[in-house]
Amino acid sequence: MLERWLASAIEDRALDPKMRFVAGPRQSGKTTLARAILARQRSQDLLFNWDVPETRKRYRQDTLFYRGAIKGRRNPWLCFDEIHKQRQWKNTLKAIYDEDGQRMHILVTGSARLELFRRAGDSLAGRFFLFRLSPILLGELLGRPAATAPTDARNWIEERLHPTRKAATNEGAQDAFDQLFQFGPFPEPLLKANLRFGLLWRRSYLDAVVRGDIRDLTRLRDLDVVEALIELIPWCVGSPFSINAVREDLEVAHATVKGMMSHLERLLVTFTLTPYVRKLTRPVKRESKVYLYEWSTIEDPAARFENLVASELLARTHLWTESGDVEWGLHFVRTRDGKETDFLLTRHRKPWCLLECKLRKTAVERHHKLFAAKLGGIPIVQIVKRHSELEAQQRDVVSVSASRFLSS
Repeated sequence: MLERWLASAIEDRALDPKMRFVAGPRQSGKTTLARAILARQRSQDLLFNWDVPETRKRYRQDTLFYRGAIKGRRNPWLCFDEIHKQRQWKNTLKAIYDEDGQRMHILVTGSARLELFRRAGDSLAGRFFLFRLSPILLGELLGRPAATAPTDARNWIEERLHPTRKAATNEGAQDAFDQLFQFGPFPEPLLKANLRFGLLWRRSYLDAVVRGDIRDLTRLRDLDVVEALIELIPWCVGSPFSINAVREDLEVAHATVKGMMSHLERLLVTFTLTPYVRKLTRPVKRESKVYLYEWSTIEDPAARFENLVASELLARTHLWTESGDVEWGLHFVRTRDGKETDFLLTRHRKPWCLLECKLRKTAVERHHKLFAAKLGGIPIVQIVKRHSELEAQQRDVVSVSASRFLSS
């Protein structure tokens, strides 16, 4: 079983007595993560899944049915999985927390609906911390330990470039990267590594998202249009997302596409990066870029590679922020004349590092260096899909293969 980097942040006892909520894309491994945490805490029998009829029956008979299972245990860990499928589930959790939250650790996993808690001023306010689980990262696939949140960008980059880092230069990292690039980041198709299985899995995943989550959790009813939109998005990755262009392709209203895209992001089918505008001359302000959590459907190699890197970087910003560090962010930089750098990492809302994706190493273009200078003299990393690339082009400008740079 893979060790997920988020686990240590969730198990941190400094968070007690708050409940831990884990949100993430469908089939990203939330229940598996919960089982691993409970097993380490010797509470493996304390996972209650609301998809199981027996759990629902026990709850109907006694809303505090779990008490018999935790009797005699000291500070056990307990997980309520898919509890959002229970009517009035927020009130249910409030009652459980208020009654017993001080003598047990409560873990809640389930659909992406949990992400909406952050915006909801409801009865659960102040009772939980929300964590976001990404699909599998390259370092997790390699079994590497999670690194702590960095402070200095140059030190962070140097740790990934040093030639004595055997773990980052061996063939295992390269093979793992190729596996991730081909099969995508979701646990089942990635670990199975079988083309036919992956194709069938993606079809069932799309059907589950469209016919399941979107139908159950939104008011959208024209599911055929939603499915067509999801099939269009892979062709939009890597460029600013144009609602007007998509509207014309689907022959629907602008507001319809905008609403659908909002639902897809809330359900963690897509994620959006906004442009960074401060300190720049003539930056774009309204255009955003859209990426997929399940990006193995992207046919263009450059766009798929960019989406892979975006997913890896976004997961790190979430992990670092939710581990108790300052707020991290991920953006892109683009001016009105079309000059662009793929990614900008921000730390405490300040520019920290620029990153550009390339299939093969090239000379870093002048506009990237101009952006870096205007943003405070920050370093630039050119992340290259081709293996065994490593070159310091000049001070604060490096090119490095993705299999090395993203392996920890």
